[in-house]
Amino acid sequence: MFRALTMAVMLFVNDLWRVKDVPKWMEHADWAEDFMGLADFVFPCFLFAVGLSIPYAIENRFLKGRSVESTLSHILSRSIALLLMGVFLVNSEGGFAEGSFFTANNYRPICIAAFFMIWNVYPKSWDGKWFKMSLQVAGLLILTIVAFNFVSAKGTMFAAKWWGILGIIGWAYLFSAIAYLLCRQSRYGIYIVWSILFIINVFVSPFNDTWGGKPIVPLQDNFLGTFLHDTLHIDNASHHLLVMSGVCFTVLMSRLNEKGSSIQLKAGLVIAVVMAAMSLITNVFWIFNKLSATLPWVFMAVAASAALYTIFAKFHTTRAMRGFFTIIKPAGTATLTVYMVPSLMYVLGNVLGIECPEWSKGAGIGLINCLCFSLLCIVVGGLMERCKLKLKV
Repeated sequence: MFRALTMAVMLFVNDLWRVKDVPKWMEHADWAEDFMGLADFVFPCFLFAVGLSIPYAIENRFLKGRSVESTLSHILSRSIALLLMGVFLVNSEGGFAEGSFFTANNYRPICIAAFFMIWNVYPKSWDGKWFKMSLQVAGLLILTIVAFNFVSAKGTMFAAKWWGILGIIGWAYLFSAIAYLLCRQSRYGIYIVWSILFIINVFVSPFNDTWGGKPIVPLQDNFLGTFLHDTLHIDNASHHLLVMSGVCFTVLMSRLNEKGSSIQLKAGLVIAVVMAAMSLITNVFWIFNKLSATLPWVFMAVAASAALYTIFAKFHTTRAMRGFFTIIKPAGTATLTVYMVPSLMYVLGNVLGIECPEWSKGAGIGLINCLCFSLLCIVVGGLMERCKLKLKV
């Protein structure tokens, strides 16, 4: 439910670029702006959801008799898949060279088709069959051809300019999943990992202008910066901290499970209040800002995530909650598939020449259009899932 709601809101805010006069509280903060709008909550909440699922997923593998080596291999394969998808999608952001085969209308559909060929959830009866392997090999071949023939509008070749949203998730998931795998026998070890990430963030994040605007430990042109950025891909550790916060939350709630749902509800809400307080305290030294991935932004997102998840956990059996979830369920069960749908919908609109009239782009009707678009994408994702087209890495 939590993942579905997060993805549904992500689709909504990602479509706001088509709307004029969007209310400020819905938008992203600009660079160096001390602000946190609705759009700034979505990605960190999703990272928190990634962390929530890690202990369940790993423990479930061990319950099925899977080995540590098998689980580590699974973690690595998932991470590589996310990194590859992220890099291929992000290369389309710079446009395409004039005269190139690739255009805004064919690049992403080709890449997404290859993603499905490689990482689709095929029927179990297909395991080991030549046609499944042929599709996967063909998908890899398509991505290879795309990579070697891509030229951006600036004349640059295919490269990991930045890892994209999926790539950021991939690096944070890789670190956090391995950390949990190593520390799963000791919850204190998991809390220590969280504390180390917190300390890294405190020391390397630039303060606000009132406190000098510089970090305690600069990362430019030194070994530490190279190690955190190029080796561990941690930077100031904010994204990893969000995922590990989800891991810690699940570990804590699992221990409280035997004490009843009322204790879990109180604990979850207390954590939310404490994180909100930490957000306000750290805002004295750092600004709220998603683009800079600041500590107040992290803590406020964790507070919102903990509160929402706790409420869902308490009331998920009620008729109203189940009815709401039924509408957006594919966003939670086929999340990666639904994430790809808007790219295909935009291309389809361009090819067919479909464009909303100017009068429908105002703040009122425009926001309704965005809401309808997000629901349409979820419905399409659900239909794809029923047709056995579902990305899962």
